[in-house]
Amino acid sequence: MQKIIQEYSETLIEVLQDVSKNNSLIQKSYVFDCEWLSSLNPEKVRETDEHKTYQELFRNLKGPVLYWFRIISDTSSSDIRQKLQEYKSLNSLDKKATPSLRNSFNPSSKILYVGKVKRNFWSRVIQHIGIYENKQTQGLQLMHWTGGLDLRVELNAIEFDEGMSNLISIFEWKLSKIKKPIIGIH
Repeated sequence: MQKIIQEYSETLIEVLQDVSKNNSLIQKSYVFDCEWLSSLNPEKVRETDEHKTYQELFRNLKGPVLYWFRIISDTSSSDIRQKLQEYKSLNSLDKKATPSLRNSFNPSSKILYVGKVKRNFWSRVIQHIGIYENKQTQGLQLMHWTGGLDLRVELNAIEFDEGMSNLISIFEWKLSKIKKPIIGIH
């Protein structure tokens, strides 16, 4: 067993050394106007030109991907959390699963959420927008609760080499500790 651990450790070290020296990481970002999103019928979103634009941008990120949503509007973190809490407390059959909220948070943080996927980033994007059909799949569900906040967020994504699949969680944890997102628990 010790030999297996040693060999795997050497492989992980090689992958991390490659990341630290390699500038070939793919970085992309897109600004979402949540007020616009919340005004749409979820069944019609995919027909919009804007949807086609961000789909083209993110669809080819196959993973692993580290991503975060940055608040770029003047919307307060407290107002955002309150609005999400109101959505979470609804007794509606149409309500979708959303991330947990910590009891305390940094009100000056401009990071809404930090996440990662091992593969298929596009699926995660549509879950966060709120157009994924399975209600039990957790995501931000932005179009379902952000109306009236005048919220604009920038989705930033960094795609790593496939060898990082088993290490991407460490980067998510570290980014969360540094950026202190107002939604989600890490």
